[in-house]
Amino acid sequence: MQAGIKRSVARLRLRSKPRPSKTQLHQAGYVATLLKPAYNQHRSREGIDMSNYRRAFQLGGIYFFTVVTHDRRPLFSDAHAIERLRNAFRYVKQRRPFDIDAMVILPDHLHCLWFLPTDDADYATRWQMIKTHFTRAMNRAGEQGPYWQPRYWEHLIRDESDLTRHRDYIHYNPVKHGLVARPGDWTASSFARFVRDGLYPTNWAAGPSDDTNYGE
Repeated sequence: MQAGIKRSVARLRLRSKPRPSKTQLHQAGYVATLLKPAYNQHRSREGIDMSNYRRAFQLGGIYFFTVVTHDRRPLFSDAHAIERLRNAFRYVKQRRPFDIDAMVILPDHLHCLWFLPTDDADYATRWQMIKTHFTRAMNRAGEQGPYWQPRYWEHLIRDESDLTRHRDYIHYNPVKHGLVARPGDWTASSFARFVRDGLYPTNWAAGPSDDTNYGE
């Protein structure tokens, strides 16, 4: 009886602990814990090929996403649309917390890296909420949909080098598409934050050196 009470109290204490900041998680080695070898995202345990649309789920994790507008419509050439998208992210993060490690918004698509909580890997619901909130905001502003492609690309980050490649890809993307000459010239990006944090030099302009499919 007493052992059961002790276990219940321990569980309550764990639940009552405040959610650590991303900086604290990094310092505690959270990234190293998450960056464990990924399983084949498109195979079942029996070795049978699964649909390419089967989503990869595990507790927590770091995910790279590519999300594209409907028919490559250049929605985010408009600063108001970018702000509505940012508001949608804020709205969802308050209700289903997650951390955005890196992000870039291009006129017709966006790329981002998410750190998901260890007890909630449901990124599909989060994306649905983001798209819905954005769609409603655009409709209220008198815009006409549809705004999004129904599918999106996701990739479970495997290790530290994989994380670095995808960060580099995100920040180099505006240069890749010929929109600017240097990553620092594109404002709808987390590049400036990475420079402030000492992760990139101010004049960094090198893209990833591999041929990974990033969902574009």
